[in-house]
Amino acid sequence: MGKISRDIVERGFEKRKTNAYELSILLGMGSFDYVITDSQQNVLALRSHEWEKPSASSLQDIVSSDQMLSAGYRNVRLGWAVPEQTLIPNRLFRENQAAVYLGQSAKLTPAHTAWSDELGQMELHNVYALPQDWREQAQNAFPGSRQYHICSALLQQQRAMGLQQPQPAVFVHLRGNVLIISAFDRGALRFCNSFTYHSARDFIYYVMLAYEQAGLKPKGALTYLSGPIVEDSEIYRQISRYVPQLQFAVPPAFFHFGPELKAWPAYFFFDLLSLSRL
Repeated sequence: MGKISRDIVERGFEKRKTNAYELSILLGMGSFDYVITDSQQNVLALRSHEWEKPSASSLQDIVSSDQMLSAGYRNVRLGWAVPEQTLIPNRLFRENQAAVYLGQSAKLTPAHTAWSDELGQMELHNVYALPQDWREQAQNAFPGSRQYHICSALLQQQRAMGLQQPQPAVFVHLRGNVLIISAFDRGALRFCNSFTYHSARDFIYYVMLAYEQAGLKPKGALTYLSGPIVEDSEIYRQISRYVPQLQFAVPPAFFHFGPELKAWPAYFFFDLLSLSRL
C-alpha cells in the first residue's frame, strides 16, 4: 500500500457534493497523485501517495484505502506517467501499428498494450504502452474514466502558453527522476523528449542537449520550469547559470486556490492541473 506524502484539503471540500466535482489522477512509477476541482475551477483537494512497486494490486490497495477515491465524481481523468511513449504525425499514424511505433524506441513485453491520444491542434498522436492489468484495474476502479498519457496533458497546456509568447518557449518539467522537455515556436512543436537523470550535472546536460536538438539557444528562448523544484537547490542553481530567461510555469489564472494550497508553489502541480484541463 502507498504512503500518503502530501495531503491538502480545503475547507470548501464537501464529500456529499463529490458528484458535482471532477477527479484527475496521475499515476507514475513512484507516485499516485490526484486533484479534485469543482465547476468554478476551485482546487478543493490534492493528495499524493508513494508506492515503491506499482502494480495492479497496489493500485487497488490505494483506491480501496482512500475514502476520497471511493466517492462518485462527475468526471474522472487518469493520466499515465510511463516512459514507453513516442509522437507520430497524424499523416503516418495507423492505429493497428501502435505497438510497432513503440517497438522502435522501447522494449515492450507481452504484458504491455499500446494506446494513443490524438493531439489535434498539433496534428500528432501520442503513442504509449501500459501493462494491460494496470489499465484494466484502473477501468474497474473508475468506470467511464478518460485515460491519457501525461505528455498529452503537458503538451497541450504548454502549447497554449507558447502561443502567448513572441519568441520560442522551452518547458522543463520534473517528475521524480524523470525530466520531460519540450520546445514550441508560436504553437509549433520543435522538440519533445524525456530523460532519466540522477544528478544536477545530468539535469543540465539534458537541458542543453534539448536546446541543441531543437535548434535553439538559451538566450533566444523563454524557459519555464515546473514540478517539485525550488530555487535553493543545486538543479536550479545550475540551470540559472546557463539559461538567462528562466521562470516557473504558473498554472492558468482561472484555477482558484484556497489558503491550504496557497502555501505551496502552484508550479509544483503543473502536471496534475494540466491533466484536469483535458
